[in-house]
Amino acid sequence: MLPPDDRQGFGDLFKHTKSITYQVLRPFTPIAIDSYTFTPIPLLHSKPTFGYFIQTPSENIAYLTDCAGLPQESLEFLQQKSIDICYIDAGAFVDSNGKKDSSNHLSHYEAAEIIKALAPKQARLIHISHTILESLRDIPLPFPYVL
Repeated sequence: MLPPDDRQGFGDLFKHTKSITYQVLRPFTPIAIDSYTFTPIPLLHSKPTFGYFIQTPSENIAYLTDCAGLPQESLEFLQQKSIDICYIDAGAFVDSNGKKDSSNHLSHYEAAEIIKALAPKQARLIHISHTILESLRDIPLPFPYVL
């Protein structure tokens, strides 16, 4: 197998080529490991990034971390799935003036819009720093999702 095509971002992994087996992941092409199926989902970020649609024997999970959004094709793919739980990035903070502090992460407002579009049974906001949690105490969340 070939290593990831990102020498700058994964440079340290090339030092250990004998102890790591690489498998090329392709968008929307599932891979099975035991009774679990993982489907890579392209996400928007500063570098090529995947989230995953994970099918387990008991539930379907959308794991969408480290992203600033979903390409339309990814959104449409996930909308065709029955999602039991969605874990989604909400690492960017939006101040009281509406200014977002990161262009590579979703704010909790943006995450809420994606959650509404995907309609999972449950959702969890992830990739959140302690500074965002402190700030959220002063800004009520407009949706009933768990941090």
